[in-house]
Amino acid sequence: MKAILRLALILLTVIIVAVLATLSFVKARQASELRERLERSGAQAKELRSQIKTQKGEIEALEEKLRELAAQNALLASQQKSAEAPKQGGVAQACPAPGPNRQLDQAQAARLPLETRYRPGVLRVTNDGQSVIVTAAAGSTLKIGPEIFDLIRIQFHRPEGGQIDGKPVALVAHLVHQIASGQTVVVSVPIRESAFQHRTIWQIWNNLPNKGAPEATISNVSIDPTQLLPENLGYQAYEGTLPIPPCTEKVRFYQLRTPIGISKDQLERFLMRVKAPSFKDSAIPPPGAGRAA
Repeated sequence: MKAILRLALILLTVIIVAVLATLSFVKARQASELRERLERSGAQAKELRSQIKTQKGEIEALEEKLRELAAQNALLASQQKSAEAPKQGGVAQACPAPGPNRQLDQAQAARLPLETRYRPGVLRVTNDGQSVIVTAAAGSTLKIGPEIFDLIRIQFHRPEGGQIDGKPVALVAHLVHQIASGQTVVVSVPIRESAFQHRTIWQIWNNLPNKGAPEATISNVSIDPTQLLPENLGYQAYEGTLPIPPCTEKVRFYQLRTPIGISKDQLERFLMRVKAPSFKDSAIPPPGAGRAA
């Protein structure tokens, strides 16, 4: 009887050990499968992150391309308007005298810095007898608050009685920008006579075509619009009219308070080559106008 009980006990022990071993094997198998699933999930997550990064780069490239296309479209539209402007003997006629400018909310403007993202480009320049016009390279932009404008052209001209802080301005550079909606924005840079030559302006003047001649493309000269800006971009904000063709109305002007300088020789060369009379510039307020934003 005792032998039978001993045998039964041994058998039960064997069964229990076998069951425990089976459970341990099943748990180990399940843990291994779980680890494999986690590893596969980790690999899939890594692959998805890589795909997302790649797609993000492609989206940014497409957005950049769209901005370039928008800039090119705006440039073509601007050139078409300029081509449609009345001409006489190959020289553009003057615009009608602009009306009074309207000062914009300076408190609001002070919260909107001018963020320039300009690109150098091959010099393309025209002398229309009233101004020197430099066609901007595609991709140069100006950000004001949430709005991003494409730089279309830079126009140099003589203002009539223009002053900043009571001091005369020799020339003005209008950096003309547009957005898809058609809004035109101008960063107006005052230029005063100084003891030093301005290198970028010297490059433009040195390659200036004759008055009324077709646009000249100087492939070995690169112009960076950033070099035409002072370090301080504090401004006054106005709404007015472009004083030179295409004579656009309801233009937002951001007139910089800090001028850049050109030498006396550079100023005289402009006056000799362009031979344009001065004319009223609605973007330059009379002496005593409000302070800068």
